[in-house]
Amino acid sequence: MRLDPPEPDRALENLDQAAKELELIGSEVELARCEFETGRAYLLLGDADAAERRARAGLERLDEAATLDLCNGQLLLGDALSVRGAVEEAHAAYRWAADMLGMMSAGRESAAVWRALGDRLRAHGDVEAAAEAYERALSEAGIRATAAPALQNQTQGAGASQA
Repeated sequence: MRLDPPEPDRALENLDQAAKELELIGSEVELARCEFETGRAYLLLGDADAAERRARAGLERLDEAATLDLCNGQLLLGDALSVRGAVEEAHAAYRWAADMLGMMSAGRESAAVWRALGDRLRAHGDVEAAAEAYERALSEAGIRATAAPALQNQTQGAGASQA
């Protein structure tokens, strides 16, 4: 899945084998992650219905303690819904993920999910929310704003913050 170009057919073969083994020795979180990766493979193959089924199946395996995994599942669900043309439902899934991520502590994994969320919000034309997601991703990765506070105040007063 992470090759350039991705090989979703080969990934599905590997994920199918992994799912069989995880059924025997894996946790519900690991099984959910396998569902999500399988859904992403189906999405790359153009099967949004299968991707949505896998997203929902993975989400059903998780409890509220697996917040980051729930957010990843909601991103996949949003992607599948978006491809199917259910833009409002997709946006709701993305916003759910954003709201949950907003309550989490900082870390590299949550930074990656914030980045993914920003990409999806931007693709849906929600530029303001995407910029906020990218800002959170940078912040959670430990990269802070570099402009001096006085400079930020000057640019905001000149209308640059709305540009």
